Amino acid sequence: MAVIARHEVLVATLGTQPQVITLALDLLAVDEGIAVDEVHVVHTAAKGLIAKALERLRAEFHRNRYGGRRCSYHEVPILTPEDRPVRDIRTEEDASGAFRTIYRVVLEQKQARKRVHLSIAGGRNSMVVYGAATAQILFDADDRLWHILSTEEFERTDLMHRHSRFDAALVPIPVLRWSTISPALTALVREQDPFRAIAAQEQLVERQADRQREEFLTEVLTPAEWRVVEDFVTHGGTDREIAARLAQHSGRHVSERTVSTHLRHIYGKMHSFFGYDAPVNRGIVMQQFAGFFEQYPHLRAPPP
Repeated sequence: MAVIARHEVLVATLGTQPQVITLALDLLAVDEGIAVDEVHVVHTAAKGLIAKALERLRAEFHRNRYGGRRCSYHEVPILTPEDRPVRDIRTEEDASGAFRTIYRVVLEQKQARKRVHLSIAGGRNSMVVYGAATAQILFDADDRLWHILSTEEFERTDLMHRHSRFDAALVPIPVLRWSTISPALTALVREQDPFRAIAAQEQLVERQADRQREEFLTEVLTPAEWRVVEDFVTHGGTDREIAARLAQHSGRHVSERTVSTHLRHIYGKMHSFFGYDAPVNRGIVMQQFAGFFEQYPHLRAPPP
């Protein structure tokens, strides 16, 4: 059975130093044994030093060849939603444009079933952050996130390629991928916008947390403990006040001591079920279930 070669793609952020692109390619080839077929350079507006950096890179990719082999070269300017070129990442709009651009380029490569190497060695710190966030959302086990470490002596030379293996090194950055956290999150990579993907992820996580709270109330607590949780979270108050309200609603005597015992049991069960590191207290109960019974009135405690 024939083995189909993987298509290797480098997506790299660019600042004023074009060496971050050529070094990434060289280090992938020499140190990792990976021959990249395609390069996408994400950059701010082609003005001043950025324009000079791009000009030097074009010379390295004459006729879409690099290092004696075929390697297509693509420049990807960062744009605002109105398609305005971003000159520098100084505003929230600029930063959003950078995130969306990096995300879009990587998503396109993933949809084309290419293996992505994302280098975040160049550009503003915000580009580094958004590159890492993009990897977290879109990467699978085969993709790699990279940074480059180089010596000060080499950086002062302004050379495009290292002379010695000590000049620069490619450093892999660990990525906690959504696909490994939950299979449900994998579907979110179809989102064309990173901010929508993140919003959808937050909603999914909250729904999962609510299902866990429901399981705790219905499967772990006794009905009496459930009623104590609901009353306390809804109305607050001391053990005596909780006991008085429960007694009024049930028409039966409920002592302060009974409420205290229930709360002690609730704390222990919450500690085990939710995996808290510190002991559970009234504040944690309130924090865990604040607004829950208003949002899910069908999960109010059953009457005694």
